[in-house]
Amino acid sequence: MQGMTNGDAKPGQQAGEARAARRIPRSVIGLAVAIVILAVVGFLLIARLIDSNKERELDAWYRQLGLVADSRAAAVDDWLSAQRAAIDGVAGNPTVQFFMTELAWAGRLEDVTDGDARLQILRNYLLFSAEQTGFTAPPEGADVPANIERKARAGIAILTRDGKPVAATPWTPRITDRLGGLDALARSGESRMIGPFKGETGEPSLAVVAPIAAFEGGASEDGAVGFVVGVRLLGQSLAERLSQPGDQTRTGRSYLVAREGDRLRYLAGAEDAPAPALPADSQRLAAAFAAQVPGEYALRIDYLGNPVLVTGRALTQAPWILVRTVSAEEALGEAEARARSLMIIFALVLVSLVVGVLLLWRHGASVRVAEAASRHAALADQLERLTRFLRTVTDSQPTAIAAVDADGHFRFVNRKGADDVRMAIPDILGKTIAAVFGAARGRGLDADNREALATSRPVSRIRSFEDDTGERIVKSDHIPIEIPDGIAGGAGGPGVLMVIEDVTELVTERERRENTLRQLVTTLATIIDGRDPYAARHSRMVADVAEAIAQDMGLDDVTVETAEIAGALMNLGKALVPREILTRGGELSSSELDAIRNSILKSAELLKDVEFDGPVVETIRQVQAHWDGSGLPPGLAGEDILITARIVAVANAFVGMISARAYRDPLPMDEVIRLLLQQVGTVFDRKPVAALVNYLDNRGGRAKWEAISRETARFGQNRQ
Repeated sequence: MQGMTNGDAKPGQQAGEARAARRIPRSVIGLAVAIVILAVVGFLLIARLIDSNKERELDAWYRQLGLVADSRAAAVDDWLSAQRAAIDGVAGNPTVQFFMTELAWAGRLEDVTDGDARLQILRNYLLFSAEQTGFTAPPEGADVPANIERKARAGIAILTRDGKPVAATPWTPRITDRLGGLDALARSGESRMIGPFKGETGEPSLAVVAPIAAFEGGASEDGAVGFVVGVRLLGQSLAERLSQPGDQTRTGRSYLVAREGDRLRYLAGAEDAPAPALPADSQRLAAAFAAQVPGEYALRIDYLGNPVLVTGRALTQAPWILVRTVSAEEALGEAEARARSLMIIFALVLVSLVVGVLLLWRHGASVRVAEAASRHAALADQLERLTRFLRTVTDSQPTAIAAVDADGHFRFVNRKGADDVRMAIPDILGKTIAAVFGAARGRGLDADNREALATSRPVSRIRSFEDDTGERIVKSDHIPIEIPDGIAGGAGGPGVLMVIEDVTELVTERERRENTLRQLVTTLATIIDGRDPYAARHSRMVADVAEAIAQDMGLDDVTVETAEIAGALMNLGKALVPREILTRGGELSSSELDAIRNSILKSAELLKDVEFDGPVVETIRQVQAHWDGSGLPPGLAGEDILITARIVAVANAFVGMISARAYRDPLPMDEVIRLLLQQVGTVFDRKPVAALVNYLDNRGGRAKWEAISRETARFGQNRQ
């Protein structure tokens, strides 16, 4: 019995030991409870963090929307102000005021002294002003010899006190029915904007009406003797003001609306709107919100029904509202993605904790510590190898590279940078820019670094300084960076990466090459003109006129230089034309005329292997092209012709007409201008001709070239 009892106890003991082995330790249960509590608290904290991040994202986007809206509203206001100023400038022109004052006093054009001639001057001035300020556009439809009415789109007109037209640019739209209230406008003495409205072609248009004040001593009770009316298309010019330079958003857009009673009318920037007008009192529509409370921000829907962040700005120059929106998906998509990622990461962390507890239970802390130590050693070794690699890369660069912190202390410098200042790398680290480069040079570099940090954008500068070898020219790039902790023993924070390169030899060589090329061009032009005594200095004069036209058009330096060089060298091919053909006073045969015409193309062939900064050779090839495509090369027309070729063509024709030739005297200046204007739209582009007229009449060019014309006439008489 005793044996039985003992034998039965052994299996029971084994079962108890098995149950004890399977029993979860209290420490593990405590960790599990802690993980559950951590999970609940963590999810609550993450939810609050997500809401906080979303609010910060919204605030950041609202600030960005506000900056863009302020910038675009200012740009549109500036554009509207420029349109008003353009028409005010015409109304304030003394010539316009004097003529209209005399017309108001005389009552009829026939009673105005030199009325027809002065009226033509006014038309030319209106044409030039329209070209310069954008109040011009070709009429709708093709210009065909048929009795088909073409609809006008833009122009400038001068009206009498009672609204009757006096002078206007060609194809100026009639908007008399939109003027209204001219007496009140005359008494106010201020210009007024009309529109936008649909013009004759259905395109959005804008009009500006400005009163013409009576010239001093003129007879008018309220000072206004007439009006200037300018009509222009809103078109691309306004659309460009709505586009934010450097905008990195995918869905950001700016558009203009105006309130008309209980409706909102879309003006510009919202061409895909399903309807031209929508309710102005809508509580959900983005544009309605922007119009109701300009300057505030909200989440609404746009006219296509998409959720957007929106803000608005009221313009000062017109009763319009600028609306700026960005899609909610773009604005908050990243925040929501981060929230999901944060939740996933937190869940993974919880899973990792559970796994870690199990591993701790199964394997103990020593295994994990050993693994962590091994990983740390591997990372440290990888970091060391990466540091050596980056040092090797930077030291192999031919430019000086350095990093400074926000206080201007060096935190890194490559070998080239240390060699340039003749110091060892350890001696540079920690020093200020002034201590390394000297006070004078250091001030400029430090100022560039501060600008890069303030704007968070790269800054590039080219400066010169004196050292023991003479004057040196240095290009420096300053790039904002974030300096990690531990670099040169300092704390991390904002800094600037400086890349400094000595470009003295490159700049010197470029200047030498430019001077050599200019001397060569002058020499070739002198040789060319010397073969034809009646074309003496013709090439140089064409170059001078082409340069003046290009500068008046506001073109860049390379384009101005291209026009000048092409004008000087376009007749280089005359070196291949027999001299007796060039100097003959009688008529030339067709083959001789072809030889002279083809000499310009031969000029291009002679120069095709010469390297210029601009398209000089192609300009010479296109100099005989006509605006309507009837010139050489055949079919080349309009804007497809290089602007430099259009400029040189006008300059060459001008110089040819004001110069004496073997078969005629020079033409009078007014006759030359008339002939050039007569050929606008067929042979010549309007813009270079308008720039030439402006240069002659408003920039002192007329006196200079009339003197040159008289000089060529005396030369021709002496030759005879």
